Amino acid sequence: MTRRIPSQLQRKSKQRHIPIDLIVCEGETEVDYLGELAKILRIHVDIKKSKGSDPLSIVKTAKKNSKDYDKIYCMFDKDNHDANFTKSIELCLQLRFIPIISNPCIELWFLKHFILRQSALGGAEATLKALLKHLPEYEKDGVLTFYETYPRLDVACKNASKLHSRTRDQFHKDPYTNVDQLVFRLHEIQKIKSQ
Repeated sequence: MTRRIPSQLQRKSKQRHIPIDLIVCEGETEVDYLGELAKILRIHVDIKKSKGSDPLSIVKTAKKNSKDYDKIYCMFDKDNHDANFTKSIELCLQLRFIPIISNPCIELWFLKHFILRQSALGGAEATLKALLKHLPEYEKDGVLTFYETYPRLDVACKNASKLHSRTRDQFHKDPYTNVDQLVFRLHEIQKIKSQ
């Protein structure tokens, strides 16, 4: 005689594991931007602002909060963080966290929504100046920036992918961004959730 498994147990066994990732960011702009993307995709991801803005603080915040996550991302800029930049990336990789870098700054990612730009920008101020040509009203408001750039997200991902395929893991190069890898992951979580 075969035992029947109650339908509730059958449904539970068929449920897929939906990943929950942690993203630790440098500032409110990144937290707000990623929060809006997660809302649009209807996924859950834990996004935290680091207590400090230097890269090492971000990695330490991620380490302190690293329990029970599928993947952990540390998102930071090169900016003027020369002293801790390399050390932070090494620690991130040692802890098996994924560094999401914008060199020189997060505004490079926003700029990628409009142009490819493979030549050096020369710092955060020059990057902001280039971005203002495309987003004249830009302020460090992640929610507003998200909605102004979201229709061009595919363009940004293609441009960033072209850029870092040329400079693979050369985080010190200006310009460099791999934010597209994080965007890809969030879309991957959305696909898993919808299956």
